[in-house]
Amino acid sequence: MVELKPRDADARNNLGAALYKLERFIEADEQFRKAIQLRPAYPEALCNLGAVLTWEGKFAEAEVTLRRALKLRPNYLTARGLLGKALLPQGRTREAKPHFEKVLGKSANDFEALHGMGQIAMMEGRFEEAEQWFNRALNIEASYRMPTALAPWPVFAA
Repeated sequence: MVELKPRDADARNNLGAALYKLERFIEADEQFRKAIQLRPAYPEALCNLGAVLTWEGKFAEAEVTLRRALKLRPNYLTARGLLGKALLPQGRTREAKPHFEKVLGKSANDFEALHGMGQIAMMEGRFEEAEQWFNRALNIEASYRMPTALAPWPVFAA
């Protein structure tokens, strides 16, 4: 598809999503960036790039990218959850918490948000609370494994 339509942002995003699922993150990063070049106001591609950047440990860049996605679509729960995940390694638990809470307000069984709340409790020394959050998360997705547990990320274009 990309060979036939090299200027198709959706095709680039979808190729990036497939590469991400194959754990070929450098190639996925490249495709998401190309999709964004073609369509700068593309929240799905921005969110997907944010997921890759988070996985690559580029948390500050992921934060900027995910905030761009949320500016375009404020109620984009996938981007919101990922933003929380990007803030945690920067030690910004107070900023991350409302993002996870908003996700849980719309989807009480969201694995990543539950896991994020557990990480916050752990980082803040509330270990019994952390255990409760992690148990709730594991009851939803007992086969947790990075990085494919970032599902539903990436987001494929229609």
